[in-house]
Amino acid sequence: MSTWKKRVLIVDDEEDLTWSIVRGLSKERSGLEVHCASSGSGALDLMDRHSYDLLVTDVRMPGLDGKGLVQRARCKHPGLRIILMTAFPSPDVREFAERFRVSETVEKPFEMGEFRRLIGSHLETDSIPSGTA
Repeated sequence: MSTWKKRVLIVDDEEDLTWSIVRGLSKERSGLEVHCASSGSGALDLMDRHSYDLLVTDVRMPGLDGKGLVQRARCKHPGLRIILMTAFPSPDVREFAERFRVSETVEKPFEMGEFRRLIGSHLETDSIPSGTA
Protein backbone atom coordinates (compact mmCIF):
# COMPACT_ATOMS: atom_id res chain seq x y z
CA MET A 1 0.00 0.00 0.00
CA SER A 2 1.16 3.53 -0.66
CA THR A 3 2.72 5.64 2.10
CA TRP A 4 0.50 8.68 1.57
CA LYS A 5 -2.84 9.11 3.28
CA LYS A 6 -5.89 7.75 1.52
CA ARG A 7 -9.01 9.90 1.59
CA VAL A 8 -12.53 8.50 1.78
CA LEU A 9 -15.75 10.48 1.51
CA ILE A 10 -18.81 8.94 3.19
CA VAL A 11 -22.19 10.40 2.16
CA ASP A 12 -25.45 9.50 3.88
CA ASP A 13 -28.29 11.50 5.38
CA GLU A 14 -28.49 9.05 8.32
CA GLU A 15 -26.10 10.76 10.74
CA ASP A 16 -25.90 7.75 13.10
CA LEU A 17 -24.74 5.49 10.27
CA THR A 18 -22.25 8.06 8.97
CA TRP A 19 -20.83 8.58 12.45
CA SER A 20 -20.53 4.83 12.98
CA ILE A 21 -18.73 4.32 9.65
CA VAL A 22 -16.35 7.24 10.22
CA ARG A 23 -15.53 6.06 13.73
CA GLY A 24 -15.02 2.46 12.62
CA LEU A 25 -12.79 3.35 9.68
CA SER A 26 -10.72 5.95 11.53
CA LYS A 27 -10.04 3.62 14.44
CA GLU A 28 -9.28 0.59 12.28
CA ARG A 29 -6.91 2.04 9.67
CA SER A 30 -4.04 4.43 10.18
CA GLY A 31 -3.15 6.46 7.12
CA LEU A 32 -6.83 6.94 6.34
CA GLU A 33 -8.54 10.32 6.31
CA VAL A 34 -12.32 10.04 6.42
CA HIS A 35 -14.63 12.93 5.59
CA CYS A 36 -18.41 12.83 5.65
CA ALA A 37 -21.33 14.73 4.20
CA SER A 38 -25.04 14.41 4.88
CA SER A 39 -26.13 15.33 1.35
CA GLY A 40 -25.09 15.04 -2.26
CA SER A 41 -24.57 18.79 -2.55
CA GLY A 42 -22.46 18.81 0.62
CA ALA A 43 -20.35 16.03 -0.88
CA LEU A 44 -19.81 18.00 -4.09
CA ASP A 45 -18.63 20.97 -2.03
CA LEU A 46 -16.08 18.76 -0.29
CA MET A 47 -15.00 17.24 -3.61
CA ASP A 48 -14.31 20.74 -4.92
CA ARG A 49 -11.89 21.32 -2.02
CA HIS A 50 -10.28 17.87 -1.64
CA SER A 51 -9.34 14.90 -3.77
CA TYR A 52 -10.64 11.49 -2.72
CA ASP A 53 -9.53 7.94 -3.36
CA LEU A 54 -12.97 6.50 -2.63
CA LEU A 55 -16.54 7.82 -2.54
CA VAL A 56 -19.10 5.84 -0.52
CA THR A 57 -22.65 7.13 -0.93
CA ASP A 58 -26.19 6.14 -0.12
CA VAL A 59 -28.59 6.03 -3.05
CA ARG A 60 -31.65 7.59 -1.40
CA MET A 61 -31.14 11.03 0.10
CA PRO A 62 -33.20 14.23 -0.03
CA GLY A 63 -32.10 16.85 -2.53
CA LEU A 64 -29.25 15.63 -4.70
CA ASP A 65 -29.47 11.86 -4.24
CA GLY A 66 -26.70 9.29 -4.58
CA LYS A 67 -27.34 8.70 -8.27
CA GLY A 68 -27.05 12.41 -9.06
CA LEU A 69 -23.91 12.62 -6.95
CA VAL A 70 -22.34 9.64 -8.72
CA GLN A 71 -23.14 11.10 -12.14
CA ARG A 72 -21.54 14.45 -11.28
CA ALA A 73 -18.58 12.86 -9.50
CA ARG A 74 -17.93 10.53 -12.45
CA CYS A 75 -17.83 13.52 -14.84
CA LYS A 76 -15.37 15.48 -12.68
CA HIS A 77 -13.32 12.52 -11.43
CA PRO A 78 -13.51 9.68 -13.97
CA GLY A 79 -11.07 7.40 -12.12
CA LEU A 80 -12.69 7.74 -8.69
CA ARG A 81 -13.62 4.48 -6.99
CA ILE A 82 -17.25 4.51 -5.88
CA ILE A 83 -19.27 2.29 -3.55
CA LEU A 84 -23.06 2.63 -3.50
CA MET A 85 -25.01 1.80 -0.34
CA THR A 86 -28.71 1.00 -0.61
CA ALA A 87 -31.45 -0.36 1.60
CA PHE A 88 -33.54 -0.93 -1.53
CA PRO A 89 -31.58 -3.08 -4.01
CA SER A 90 -33.24 -3.35 -7.40
CA PRO A 91 -32.44 -4.05 -11.03
CA ASP A 92 -32.51 -0.25 -11.56
CA VAL A 93 -29.77 0.26 -8.96
CA ARG A 94 -27.67 -2.56 -10.47
CA GLU A 95 -28.06 -1.13 -13.98
CA PHE A 96 -27.13 2.34 -12.76
CA ALA A 97 -24.07 0.96 -10.94
CA GLU A 98 -22.90 -0.81 -14.06
CA ARG A 99 -23.49 2.18 -16.33
CA PHE A 100 -21.54 4.56 -14.06
CA ARG A 101 -18.71 2.12 -13.23
CA VAL A 102 -19.56 1.81 -9.54
CA SER A 103 -17.00 -0.50 -7.94
CA GLU A 104 -19.42 -2.16 -5.54
CA THR A 105 -23.00 -2.03 -4.33
CA VAL A 106 -23.57 -2.73 -0.63
CA GLU A 107 -26.95 -3.59 0.82
CA LYS A 108 -27.91 -1.90 4.10
CA PRO A 109 -27.84 -2.92 6.84
CA PHE A 110 -24.36 -4.39 6.62
CA GLU A 111 -21.88 -5.86 9.08
CA MET A 112 -19.28 -3.20 9.95
CA GLY A 113 -16.29 -5.56 9.95
CA GLU A 114 -17.11 -6.76 6.44
CA PHE A 115 -17.66 -3.16 5.34
CA ARG A 116 -14.23 -2.14 6.68
CA ARG A 117 -12.61 -5.01 4.76
CA LEU A 118 -14.44 -3.91 1.60
CA ILE A 119 -13.21 -0.33 2.00
CA GLY A 120 -9.68 -1.58 2.62
CA SER A 121 -9.71 -3.77 -0.48
CA HIS A 122 -10.79 -0.83 -2.66
CA LEU A 123 -8.07 1.41 -1.24
CA GLU A 124 -5.25 -1.10 -1.57
CA THR A 125 -5.65 -1.69 -5.28
CA ASP A 126 -4.00 0.72 -7.70
CA SER A 127 -6.04 -0.22 -10.74
CA ILE A 128 -9.15 1.61 -11.88
CA PRO A 129 -12.26 -0.51 -11.26
CA SER A 130 -13.77 -2.41 -14.15
CA GLY A 131 -17.24 -1.15 -13.42
CA THR A 132 -18.97 -4.38 -12.56
CA ALA A 133 -21.06 -4.22 -9.44
